[in-house]
Amino acid sequence: MNFNEISNGIHCDSNSIQTRWASLNTATLKFSAIYHARERSPPSAWQRLKDAPKWKQPPEVKGDNQKEKLDMMNDNKEEPVGVKIAKRLKIEHEKDLKELQRSSQIAQKKNKIDENMNNIMAQETDSQT
Repeated sequence: MNFNEISNGIHCDSNSIQTRWASLNTATLKFSAIYHARERSPPSAWQRLKDAPKWKQPPEVKGDNQKEKLDMMNDNKEEPVGVKIAKRLKIEHEKDLKELQRSSQIAQKKNKIDENMNNIMAQETDSQT
């Protein structure tokens, strides 16, 4: 088959057609390889996650054990804290602790000032009488 005989458009020499076909063929082969690899062994997240506590159904309980069923459901809601969240919580805790220490120091200073004022007022009332 000859491309130029079949087509009604522009005349192309064999080198330009081969160059274009080589790039198309390479891309097609890459796509085909990826597609067939996924078809042969598709990744299954469900196989990994089906036994995780989040996806398990709580056992059906009848009668007085309803509270136990609710307790089991509440246990699964707590998730582990990630590294970034743990760092952020630690920094926030340290900031809160520093603010608490500062307010404690301010309160102590205020108490000392109040004591001094009370002593001064007591001395003034004693001297007036």
